[in-house]
Amino acid sequence: MPNRENFSEGFVIGFDPCTGIGNPNGGIVAFAMRMVPKGDTIIAYNFPAGIYDFPLEYFISRFQYFFPDSAAEYFPVKIKYRYAKQEELFLSLAA
Repeated sequence: MPNRENFSEGFVIGFDPCTGIGNPNGGIVAFAMRMVPKGDTIIAYNFPAGIYDFPLEYFISRFQYFFPDSAAEYFPVKIKYRYAKQEELFLSLAA
């Protein structure tokens, strides 16, 4: 699968509620990012710890997994991403 050729600009806008309850700083949390050029929203399961010191109050509810509107552009990122390989895609366990 091809990689994106250039770095894309975006913002961390929330987290995956299945991984994000508790302390996100140094923990294993998947972050939601809005990628500006394409308008994509992606989830990064390998976001490096220590880049930002995220406020803990953003991570207290599984039902409010997007950061407040006031923080929509507070955590900028530049990343290079690729399309997921077939074996990385979520497969339904229903038979």
